[in-house]
Amino acid sequence: MDKGNEMAALDVSKLSLDELLELKSQAEVEITKKIEMELTKNLETIAEIIRKNKIPFTSVLKSLRDENAIFQATDQNGEIKPLYYNPANPIEMYDGAAGRKPKWFSELEKNNKDLSKFEIDIYSFLNPYKKNS
Repeated sequence: MDKGNEMAALDVSKLSLDELLELKSQAEVEITKKIEMELTKNLETIAEIIRKNKIPFTSVLKSLRDENAIFQATDQNGEIKPLYYNPANPIEMYDGAAGRKPKWFSELEKNNKDLSKFEIDIYSFLNPYKKNS
């Protein structure tokens, strides 16, 4: 049975509220997994292209900046501000820019956590000297 027929065979109108909530929860987990898998695959492809073509790290960063493919907040003096990740969900980031702080970031501050532990080192993502394992 193909996926189209499987979906058609699932009549959600006959499910109870608890069953629908469980189905929704399972779907959200699967969606998150698939997004993470796709992101990982895309990043591996990018890394392979960079490695294969021996593209210098500075060229990669320049290209990403020129194409507005990365962002970094700066303070009033033009100094780069760090990016932070949510320890409970590392996909979520906060750039420390003006505006409302995400709840998770406010909680870290409220609990006196060392924010430097949650900084993202953008230069570690594309390490041209790291060997394949």
